[in-house]
Amino acid sequence: MVEIPDDSRKEFEKLIEGSISKHHRVDSLPIRYPQVHPDPRYNPELQITKLVMRSVIQYALQNSGFVVELSFYRTWYGPDTKPEPQIAASISMFHPQWDWQMESMENSTAGRNWKRGLSNFFENGFDAFFNEVQEIQDLLSVTAKEAEQEAAARQADMEAQAALEVEREAAQEAAADQIAADAQIALQIVAREADADQIATDAQIALQLVAREAAEEEAARRQGD
Repeated sequence: MVEIPDDSRKEFEKLIEGSISKHHRVDSLPIRYPQVHPDPRYNPELQITKLVMRSVIQYALQNSGFVVELSFYRTWYGPDTKPEPQIAASISMFHPQWDWQMESMENSTAGRNWKRGLSNFFENGFDAFFNEVQEIQDLLSVTAKEAEQEAAARQADMEAQAALEVEREAAQEAAADQIAADAQIALQIVAREADADQIATDAQIALQLVAREAAEEEAARRQGD
């Protein structure tokens, strides 16, 4: 929704011309749609409170010529279109000939020819049209269920991947803890072996001192004799 003052028509036209980009983005459906970057700086009185982009996909039914039209509405509140839009959708069904069958008769002397059973609108009868609508509804119902199943499968896969990631991180942490514990034990063993070597060295030195003292005492005793 764009509030357009009467004296701001040209600015609004410039805004529209410069808003649509040749680049595309992909929404969550996922469907490609053109980027829009409205710039409200053309006139400070021109304020965008709501922006809606409508995308249309049409399918022509082969036998009857009816058209099934899917419309997607992407809505931003304000001029900033960088965030993901709110998405809504609608579906309609019509025949291309309805446009000229319903065109205005204003300022014309032509009459409106409403054929029996409205066959100018429903060539094969309304029941046939209704059956085609029912077929489309059934198809959409099946497609919706398949989409829900695919979404559930993707969600389950994402949750499984997340669980595996948690397990992997836990295993890495456990392995790191085990490595740290093994390193601590190794350090204790090395320290213990170092202490044993030091004790042996100290004992060897003590024995040498004892032997030296004994030799000195023996030498002194012999001199006294």
